[in-house]
Amino acid sequence: MRTVQPASEAVGRPGALSGLDSWHDGATFTLFAGRPTVCWGPRGIDVAHTVDEDVAVDDLVATAQGLAITAWRFCGDAGH
Repeated sequence: MRTVQPASEAVGRPGALSGLDSWHDGATFTLFAGRPTVCWGPRGIDVAHTVDEDVAVDDLVATAQGLAITAWRFCGDAGH
């Protein structure tokens, strides 16, 4: 969370920490590997994984940017 939340803020998507009461891939890592996970993605959880699921293009772009920033900051410069 110390890496994801600032990355989210860096792309203009600040948010509050909260829980998610659903099953997603991260839950498998937590349940079977004992690894805590973070679930982060585009706004609009109210339509996520529904018949009418959609994602606005600006949310998709911000999510991709946030994930890239998170990976860069979490992994560091990767030896460069």
